[in-house]
Amino acid sequence: MKLRSTIWTIYLFLFLFSSFAFASGHIIIYDTKEGGSEINKLKRYLERNKLKVSLYNKTDQLDKHIENLKRINSSNASCLIALNIDINERENIFIAIPDIKGLTPKPQGRFNFLEEVPGIFEKDAKELAGAIASPFNAKIKTLPLFFAVGVNMPCIFVNMNIKKGNENFFFEKLYSGIQSYLARGEKNERQWETKR
Repeated sequence: MKLRSTIWTIYLFLFLFSSFAFASGHIIIYDTKEGGSEINKLKRYLERNKLKVSLYNKTDQLDKHIENLKRINSSNASCLIALNIDINERENIFIAIPDIKGLTPKPQGRFNFLEEVPGIFEKDAKELAGAIASPFNAKIKTLPLFFAVGVNMPCIFVNMNIKKGNENFFFEKLYSGIQSYLARGEKNERQWETKR
């Protein structure tokens, strides 16, 4: 009887360990189109593939944006992907990282100003954009991204034009890029800072 309970304990431990060991990570999707059904399909697709996804919708109200910003920054997510998905006859993908001209990659003082934050995550944002661009063989642009201001994690913008019925093909490639970024073996700077 004691052997049987020991075996069950080992099985339980292995099950719990495997659940944590194979969890893929946590990302934030920021819907720039305000409630498109394709974003919800993508969220379900990513969650079926064991990726935790927090979804935020675009807002034009400053107080709501600041409220979202607080929740985003306290989420301990690995990255934020601002996403626009359109169903079109022509398929293409556009990827952009924040324009940080004039910003320093290192904080200037004890506290970071909102506009300094994208510069701190420049390297990670480039890696995230590169990982997502790779499966699509897409080029990466640099743009001023308003929603990246104050976001305390790597942040990029992805615009997808997809033919109807071809969504899963694009979702699979996007997932592949996200997984590649999450598995790159480097610690997220924000997580590193909180562990010090």
